[in-house]
Amino acid sequence: MRIHPASLALVLTLSLIFWGCEGPQGPEGVNPAMAPVITSLMAIPDSVGTNQSTQFVVAAYDPNGDALSYLWSAPVGSFSDAAVSNPVWTATDSMGLFAVQVQVSAGGETATGTLIVGVNTYVPSVTPYYLGDNANTCGHCHESVITDWMTTNHATACDSITGLPFYSESCDECHNTGWNEELDNGGYDDNPVAALQNVQCEACHGPMGPNPAAHEPEVFSVLSTADACAQCHEKQPEEFAESKHGNIMVNHGGVEAVIDEWGGAGCDDCHLGEGFLNKWDLDYAAPVSYASGQASPITCAVCHDAHREHTEHQLRAQVPVVLPNPVGYTISEWETSLMCANCHRDRRTAEQIQNHLNNGNAHFGPHPSPEANMVEGVGSYEIPGQTYTNPQNQHAGLAGFEDPCVRCHMRYVEGEGGPEATGHSFEPEQATCMMCHPVSSEFDYGNTKAEVEDLMAQLQQMILDHNPSLAAVGWSEENVGNAAYTTMEARTAAWAWFFVEQDGTFGIHNRDYAVEILTNSLNYYAGVTSGRSGSTAWK
Repeated sequence: MRIHPASLALVLTLSLIFWGCEGPQGPEGVNPAMAPVITSLMAIPDSVGTNQSTQFVVAAYDPNGDALSYLWSAPVGSFSDAAVSNPVWTATDSMGLFAVQVQVSAGGETATGTLIVGVNTYVPSVTPYYLGDNANTCGHCHESVITDWMTTNHATACDSITGLPFYSESCDECHNTGWNEELDNGGYDDNPVAALQNVQCEACHGPMGPNPAAHEPEVFSVLSTADACAQCHEKQPEEFAESKHGNIMVNHGGVEAVIDEWGGAGCDDCHLGEGFLNKWDLDYAAPVSYASGQASPITCAVCHDAHREHTEHQLRAQVPVVLPNPVGYTISEWETSLMCANCHRDRRTAEQIQNHLNNGNAHFGPHPSPEANMVEGVGSYEIPGQTYTNPQNQHAGLAGFEDPCVRCHMRYVEGEGGPEATGHSFEPEQATCMMCHPVSSEFDYGNTKAEVEDLMAQLQQMILDHNPSLAAVGWSEENVGNAAYTTMEARTAAWAWFFVEQDGTFGIHNRDYAVEILTNSLNYYAGVTSGRSGSTAWK
């Protein structure tokens, strides 16, 4: 906004009138302690070029009639005199929107006013608006985050498109900050200046103006949804929405039910976003509470650290997986699949397993999702007297399978104008296997699933035959773990059944290990029940 000199003279005249006023007197001439009142605050003009000047004007009065003093401050630039009511401010070569503050004091009381001035940009008409220059705007409080962000591709997103042959709006809206054609809120579509180039803080967290310290409005819910990422990364959130991770709240009865089941320590670090971040990101490390009834699923910003380029794809949890059983067994060579394995693994210690076998347990068997154990070929209960070779996944050692989870579950397919598939539904694809050998849509190569399911059926039937109370109530985790329905020998044999069942692939993750633990259970239980009524040999 540019002001004509005559208008400036009028403003200064009005200001003098205000300054000449005496404030009200208290009872019997005693002035109560009251802060000065700011009646007008403006920049003339409110937008300048780099290294250019503008004049700030504040009009105020003190209700007590005390003399006024002034103190101006700004994050950049310099004042001709920061202690007068109408200083001239000269900008630097920093571009963007800057909050300028004035403190008006009198009689020991102070009033504070803030105005926004644009450098090589204009002050938008819609609030909240994009400030840009986030290294400056947010760096005052979040210096380490800004330093980390500057190592990511987001920080150079605009630079990456300048060499393209078709530089256009379709590129700008994702490679710069604040694109919103419906609002005059100072984003890159309104004013394509350097201060708004690249994917800065406000691109994900929303506009922060006029006061970034107040974080108004609330930042986008980048944790609880994929909305912020979906603004540009369309295919990944679209596929994620189809996944079990993306539907945890719906599939398990809503937020309250999820908190009730997994909101405790030791569960939430895998099942809920807040718990996972508390474990794997020092920036979020703090006691987690779900007392408000709010909780977040495992979303984009939980798996990927948008602030740091510290691992491939900015993944968290890229550390070796230390299993509790066998004690100290470590999975370390899985590349980005360590992200998956740090949650998808058994958590039972040898002592806990033995307690399940000796006394039973309503949650009998391994902790759900022991996929990492199955692929690695370790972790199921090893029955004394049986032989365990602990074979790894049948693909172990083949080129390309150093990253096993990602190799099978996250097939990336290039396409025109963007990827056709990114693997974020986490569903394996038949085409991945078909690259090397024919396989059915059930991924059953060499009749593996049929073989494993047959062994499971035989083991289940053998246990039911010798535990009539269990047969009467039916086969389930809770019933098998009930010492009133099963013997210790039955539970010992059943552990392998539940280990294979909880893995969920029936031998596809590791045919040899699944067959080994089931065969050992069958051999063991056939031996301990030999000669008893109802004993049968197994095939």
